Amino acid sequence: MMNHEHNPVAVRISRLQEKWSEVTESKPHYNLARWVIYNEDIDFLNGFLKLESSAQGRLEEIFVVLFTPFTSHETFAKNIVSDWLDMYKQGLGESPQHPVWAIEYFKDKLDNLPENDTGEELLREMLHDFSRYASQDSRNLVVTLLPRSISSNSGYAKWIGDFLTSGDFSQSIKFAIVDYAGHDYFAALHDNDKIVTLPINMPDLNMRGAVSELAAMGDPNDPQVQFRVCMTKMGEATGKNQRAQLDHWGAKLLEAGQRTGNQGTYASAYLIFAGFLMHFPAKEETLMMLFKAETIAKRAVKEDAKNVVILIQIYGYMGALASMHSEHKEALGYFIKQAELAKEYNLPVNAISAYKTIIYLCHTHGYTEEYAQNVAEGYKTGFLISDDELGVTDFAFIAYHYIELNHYTHPEDVKVLNERMERLFGENWHNDLQQMLTEVEKQK
Repeated sequence: MMNHEHNPVAVRISRLQEKWSEVTESKPHYNLARWVIYNEDIDFLNGFLKLESSAQGRLEEIFVVLFTPFTSHETFAKNIVSDWLDMYKQGLGESPQHPVWAIEYFKDKLDNLPENDTGEELLREMLHDFSRYASQDSRNLVVTLLPRSISSNSGYAKWIGDFLTSGDFSQSIKFAIVDYAGHDYFAALHDNDKIVTLPINMPDLNMRGAVSELAAMGDPNDPQVQFRVCMTKMGEATGKNQRAQLDHWGAKLLEAGQRTGNQGTYASAYLIFAGFLMHFPAKEETLMMLFKAETIAKRAVKEDAKNVVILIQIYGYMGALASMHSEHKEALGYFIKQAELAKEYNLPVNAISAYKTIIYLCHTHGYTEEYAQNVAEGYKTGFLISDDELGVTDFAFIAYHYIELNHYTHPEDVKVLNERMERLFGENWHNDLQQMLTEVEKQK
């Protein structure tokens, strides 16, 4: 059993464990479990999966969770194999043991796949081999797919259906995916009579209630506890459009932030208050809060350089506020300041996020000179980041614009960049992103 059963997060994870056992035991011959969960509760599901894929899990199954992005039908299986092997290697590094599983065998096969091979047969072979290695097929292996991004929901669903019906799988190998209540992107998989798809419908786990319970845990006189309670109350007031209540709890938040004696926390209090005020017609008050946050954050950075992340966020909020009021040139200045600060403190991932916003702003409002300058800066910043880090950033957006801008003038740079993007996001990354951007433009 889990410890801390009175912890609101632990209680909700226990509900997920109970639901899983109840549904899967009622239909043990399923091939595919489809979690149907409210979007607000996804963190609870992530907690459940993290727990059950560790040695502390209490369920009988062996859970393996993969966040491999779905970019195309042709590359998904190969990318899953690659991520699986990397994850296994990392596990060996964290808990040294003899690598008795044939990891090098599958690594070699992956490296030597023919160019037009999708890797699906290799993935199937690897899953069967791992299942035998992990438990001699005596326990179910549950492969949970939770892609960081999906280029096409219909394409992703088709891949799952095709893969599960394209070969024989041991009854001990199961798959699980995540869908969202009210959207049901992948409900059509239940219509495939060649696979047994099992819906796991979770009721609303009340994320807001859990946050409130967590916030109030501890000594009520502790300023850190008061800080958390105030944030929760401010969120509730904003959701109900109650400006007076927001101001009441905002004042208490500032007081609690000051009482902590931590300059970073105090700056965050002003930033948080400003963030909530942005939901109301309160431009001048919001800007005043952000200027105050900036002053305190600069002091905090002198005390501890790690506080620069707060200052970077403040400039992002300043830029967003200016954009909301159509002050686009002013907004651009704040976002550029954000990117330069991130680079100064060697935070290239933060800088990439800022450059995406800058490029979008310049492209949308016709700032041609600034557009070219910042596309180039964003491109150069991407080369400071490893492939693993780059794969979870917004660099694809920057790369797309760099290629569009430099296709003829810097063909060698474009070729190298495109090869890297294909390695990270699949051969169709450019077309997929172009299609997505076109859809965004249509919806404006």
